[in-house]
Amino acid sequence: MIHKLKANTLFGLENILAKEIESIGGKDIKIGLRHVSFTGDNEVLYRANIQLRTALNILKEITKFELNSKSDLYEGIKSFDWTKIFKITQSFSIKTEVSTRFMKNMDDIALDIREDITRQFKAKLGQRPNGEKFDPNIIFFIKITDDICEIYLNSSGKDLNKRIYFEESGFDPLNSVLAAGIILHTNWKADTNFVDPMCGSGTLLAEAGMIARNIMPNIQRANFAFKQWKTYDANLFNKIIDELKSKEIQSPIKIEGGDKSERAVKVTRRALNRLGLSRVVKLQECEIQEFEPTKEPGILIINPPHFTKLKLVLQEGEELEPEELDAKQKHIDKENDAKFEDESEFYKMIGETLKNNFKQYDCWILSGNPEYFYNLGGEITKSIQLFNTSIESELINVKF
Repeated sequence: MIHKLKANTLFGLENILAKEIESIGGKDIKIGLRHVSFTGDNEVLYRANIQLRTALNILKEITKFELNSKSDLYEGIKSFDWTKIFKITQSFSIKTEVSTRFMKNMDDIALDIREDITRQFKAKLGQRPNGEKFDPNIIFFIKITDDICEIYLNSSGKDLNKRIYFEESGFDPLNSVLAAGIILHTNWKADTNFVDPMCGSGTLLAEAGMIARNIMPNIQRANFAFKQWKTYDANLFNKIIDELKSKEIQSPIKIEGGDKSERAVKVTRRALNRLGLSRVVKLQECEIQEFEPTKEPGILIINPPHFTKLKLVLQEGEELEPEELDAKQKHIDKENDAKFEDESEFYKMIGETLKNNFKQYDCWILSGNPEYFYNLGGEITKSIQLFNTSIESELINVKF
């Protein structure tokens, strides 16, 4: 059976994701804003969850109907046979995205829809299923616009960027989907060495290591939401897993990383251990200026710390005279000027280090502070707009 599918992603990764979908057998591929729609059978659906490096989740459309009024929504929900989708013993949750003149309160809409579904089960089967919010078996995503309602099953469950190596470490890690997308944007083919001397919690190193050894990003994940579906084919899933594991390789390239933080290096090492890459990636605890890369040519990708400009913030109930407000603002402006000078020097240091120590490397930098790029002193040959969480960022290829 062929399904209508949608893979959600981050801004700027849509074209990369479309190529990935084509490589696993997806058809009728259409690129949208932060998503790519396509068609495929159960094998494509399973492979999408296991193999796509730049997908956040995979949705399967189960029904769609037109809306001319608020009542059309509830009639459409009531007329659909929900008992064909999941069992009375399974729990379910509903997430809604609403953009329509008919309805405003998204929470109320989700509650109303949940109640209509449970009433249908009660009428047909004599029991009500469990509307579990936190750890449901079945996850519905309902998108409502002015004239259409689309209802999807979330086949992934937990978002696919939560790789097996992820941990709550206290760091603000680079999203693994973004890290994979950055690497794929550079057209690195895992045929040259890879270096990240400002690795933080190691996301770029982990994704590069998996690409180099042809390890699929979610092949080690135990739980996918589609395993709870009535149509789940365990034999097909296991066959895909066995095939993909047989295609993993030992790569001769060198992958190296480093960070000045001892804790960051420890977090990175634990992440690599979970992936079986601890012997593949060499780590150094040092500043970028002291990092000693292998002398053979390769690629370098770094994501320097983000500089946030200080803003005037008043405490709750705090009242200041105009002169006091002006003085406080001048103090903040002075601190920002000093910090701006520090950041300018920081990027100047990065540029000098790359020029002196990484001359043979293809250098890429992701930053939410592109205003400092001129301090690098190099020539920007390529620029790609991306979002790092909510931070508008730029990925540049710079030559010295």
